[in-house]
Amino acid sequence: MNQLASVDHSQQRHHFRTPSISQKVFKLFGVVLIGLVSMRVTSSADTLARGFPFGGQVQITVYKGTLGQGDDRDARILMDAMNVPLQTSPLGPGKAIVDSSKLLNWTCADRGQAGYHCALLVRPGQSGSDLQSRTQISPPGVTYMASGEEALALFEMLVPTAPGVFEFMNQEQTLKISATPEKFELVYRE
Repeated sequence: MNQLASVDHSQQRHHFRTPSISQKVFKLFGVVLIGLVSMRVTSSADTLARGFPFGGQVQITVYKGTLGQGDDRDARILMDAMNVPLQTSPLGPGKAIVDSSKLLNWTCADRGQAGYHCALLVRPGQSGSDLQSRTQISPPGVTYMASGEEALALFEMLVPTAPGVFEFMNQEQTLKISATPEKFELVYRE
């Protein structure tokens, strides 16, 4: 009576679809989220510094490791150390330091309830007739160094931690910035 009940399923073909771009992105987002959560579990610092290599350059991001709690001390110290005018940005009030060769781009922003956030973009290369600035990228780390006029210009954009010196080391001891009027050095190692 009911023809639907007598359908032969052995002849049906199974079609497998390849995942769509959005499914792949969602899966990648899940992997990255799990990675970030696991990094937070293994770190005792409230503010985290992570290096993200892309296109031959490295972005070191300094951010509050937990939402709504904890301290964003490292990012706040880095922003307060910048002796440059406050500007408006999509993330909130922020500051920026860029060297003349654009090998170093250091930005920090106050994101209100989300805390302070800094990004230090380091590009590969060297500049100046006497190599006043140069970058060495060797994952999982990066070193940026400047001397001469470039070091002096960068030093003048910082609030010294002692007379003639600026020193910073994050809580995790993975990011170190040291500067004098003669030499500027940024070192990140995971």
